[in-house]
Amino acid sequence: MLLPIKYIVSPGPGTVPYPYATTVEDGEVIHLKEISTNVNDLRVSPPGQPTLMHSGFEVLWESPSKISYDEFGIIIGSDERFEVTERYRTETSEQLKSHLGASRVVVWNHHIRRSGIPPETEPDHPNTTLPASRAHVDQSDKRAREVLGHELGFKTSEKFREWVARGGRAALVNIWRPLKGPVRFAPLLVCDGRSLRPTELKRCHDYFGEHFSLEYHESQRWYLVSDQMPSEPILILCYDSAADPVLNPELPLDYQRAACCPHTASVSPKSGDKTETETRESIEVRTYVFWDPPGHQKTQ
Repeated sequence: MLLPIKYIVSPGPGTVPYPYATTVEDGEVIHLKEISTNVNDLRVSPPGQPTLMHSGFEVLWESPSKISYDEFGIIIGSDERFEVTERYRTETSEQLKSHLGASRVVVWNHHIRRSGIPPETEPDHPNTTLPASRAHVDQSDKRAREVLGHELGFKTSEKFREWVARGGRAALVNIWRPLKGPVRFAPLLVCDGRSLRPTELKRCHDYFGEHFSLEYHESQRWYLVSDQMPSEPILILCYDSAADPVLNPELPLDYQRAACCPHTASVSPKSGDKTETETRESIEVRTYVFWDPPGHQKTQ
């Protein structure tokens, strides 16, 4: 199916400035252009594909949360919501640690997003935002090395490099889950990281630091889960030290594992139905994932 995706472009006719991010190269506000892009439906793809560490994303089919929709605080007050989201963060970290065979998972952030909800019904909550509207990766490789090394307690980048050389591995992984479904308005789209060329990832700055905005190329392979349900969360890889050529200079040029996964929301062709526009509510949890070097004392 063809869906509109907003990509970073050079300023010009048909482009729109995006005032929330600037380019690292010259500090200018970035410009976006909406391009109709072919998107494949994972619901009709062969089972077992793709996987997080190869394609950069993975659907955890039949993986419902233990927390109900009402418990997430859509109706109840903000005090209860904070308690519930902490429970969800714990549930998510335990799930990721088991699924990925990691030594340690640290949840450092979460966002509840919703669209199509009247403003007067929107709770006053700092972690409530609208769906992301452009193809992006949350952190650049440079920023990822900084935050992961800091989390490990290293004072210099060289210490992190040495840790990786000893067999350590670190990743930035998000888990995105609808709070109710089916999702038909502004579905989450993910791009197979193996279909990218490094030059298509443009370094940008925003409030949170350096990240990537994606430039369009016809070879990029995009996917979604049609009518996605809360029991079908998607894992998104923002960085993997094992696929970082700065830390692994001997990686072959044809290395067939994703280094990251650009992602975005898109307006669905079905979005004209008002009842469906009210269903886009989601929670995204961002994590640091660590695999200790062989022989290293196990972390908790």
